[in-house]
Amino acid sequence: MPKTAPLRPSKTRSVGQNPANRVSGPDITVAAFRSDGVAPSPTISELERRLPTNEEIAVRAFQISEQRRQEGEPGDEISDWLRAEAELMQA
Repeated sequence: MPKTAPLRPSKTRSVGQNPANRVSGPDITVAAFRSDGVAPSPTISELERRLPTNEEIAVRAFQISEQRRQEGEPGDEISDWLRAEAELMQA
């Protein structure tokens, strides 16, 4: 039976109440200011487009692990997951 990537909790999104009106999650912070100095809050759909789902990360982590094993490279599930997450966040 093939190993699967470990499950991770979903990323949370919250609208901060600070003066910069930043929207932040565990891995991102958005602070784009308008000409009047106020940062517009991105919509949830804009934030969701930037964050890969756990399923997308799991699929990419599996692809990375298969490639790593075929090439005889050292590694583990966690490093595969983190690499997959980083790659997908860049896309």
